[in-house]
Amino acid sequence: MKTFLLYSDILTNSDESLPLATSDGIDNDCVIFNSGEGTVDFVLSDTFLLKTIKDIAAENKEKQAETQSITTNSYSDSKAAEYAIKYADDYNSTYPKYSSDCTNFVSQCLYAGGIGMNGSNTSTGTFDSTSEWYCIYLKSVLGSRKYAVTTSWIRVSDFNTYMSKKASTSTKTTVSSLISACSIGDEVLLADKSTGTPYHAIIISDKGSSTAYFCGHTNSRKNADVKEYLDDSNDQFKLFEF
Repeated sequence: MKTFLLYSDILTNSDESLPLATSDGIDNDCVIFNSGEGTVDFVLSDTFLLKTIKDIAAENKEKQAETQSITTNSYSDSKAAEYAIKYADDYNSTYPKYSSDCTNFVSQCLYAGGIGMNGSNTSTGTFDSTSEWYCIYLKSVLGSRKYAVTTSWIRVSDFNTYMSKKASTSTKTTVSSLISACSIGDEVLLADKSTGTPYHAIIISDKGSSTAYFCGHTNSRKNADVKEYLDDSNDQFKLFEF
């Protein structure tokens, strides 16, 4: 999988933990990669200097979309489940934390499993979107990390709209049918059975001979038995398989 170096990364990235180049050695208008010496030279070409911010933003969005189409097809269910188990009882400090954190947590699991973010932004805040999906760290202000986040990353209804276009989905009306159909790394949205409105997101983290186990946030659950915690008398379950 190729990794693209975005122009905005070069101009705004102040987090030394984020790599500015990869072993792919991709040159562009800002970077020349010397594979022999393993060095990166930063040179602003005439082509780059003639571009407007709008031009650069449009190119970045196209490259993000290309990356998304590649990474969606390389989802690792085991890596997603490993991440879920690791952070089920805790919070990853490199992401924002919310009082209602279930969708934020599941989005992190998907990203850890290889689903690429879609879209870019250089402004901090939360942005309404069901066509883009990202949580981008931008900067720290007085020790507080600032992000650009789409509602599709943190809001269950918008996550449902966005991810329904990226995954194979099915609705299960009983816990037993969910157990039969789900696999490790699958995402599940709990929805009101009478309206079909989703209100909670979890990830399947393990599978037994007669049951399945999940992780989730808000009320932290780590490898919780779906038979003990899910109730099909009022809920139905939308299963996402990547």
